[in-house]
Amino acid sequence: MANDFFLGLDLSTQSLTAVVIEPATGDLHRHAIHFDSCYPSYQTTDGVIIGDDPRVVHVDPRMWIEALDDMLDWLNQKGLSRKIGGIVVTAGGSENRGLLKIISRVFGTEVCSFEIKESAALGAAIRAAHCCLNNTGSKVSWNELTAPYLTQTAEDVITPSPAEVEIYHHKNGLLRVYEACENFAFGTGELPQAEIEAFKQQFPN
Repeated sequence: MANDFFLGLDLSTQSLTAVVIEPATGDLHRHAIHFDSCYPSYQTTDGVIIGDDPRVVHVDPRMWIEALDDMLDWLNQKGLSRKIGGIVVTAGGSENRGLLKIISRVFGTEVCSFEIKESAALGAAIRAAHCCLNNTGSKVSWNELTAPYLTQTAEDVITPSPAEVEIYHHKNGLLRVYEACENFAFGTGELPQAEIEAFKQQFPN
């Protein structure tokens, strides 16, 4: 569709980088958040905290979560946020139908995969081909280059039922339990026992 785009996220030791490609226009957007300069309160050096033993380093995972929140804000500011109308899962994980079912229920939307699954390097190759062809006189669109690799069959599509989505999205559902557990783990909330009990009562089976 004309408003579709592809988002890639790279979480490295030093930074979080997002690259957005709009196939309809060929536009590319890039934004990087460098941990040392953007989050000085975490006192990182090259993205890590060095302990007493210089061979041992660690990092506060809350910094990564803060960076992801800020990256989503950037997407909103650029007008690149969308309501998720479907998710395409690639690489080895796309062969695990149990995982695909969970993703469809958590996000409440259709999930699909393609026949070509082991495609970690395919995107780089297509990007290189697009750049090379268009710089040497051949006008080739993204859709022309990607179409041969996006074959999809009916059995590849997983659509969650309303009842399956409800387990996660109900006010006493699993997402609420997860949020409470996360807050407790980060020291910003109480023991999540009340949320767990509410979930059990709402979904006794």
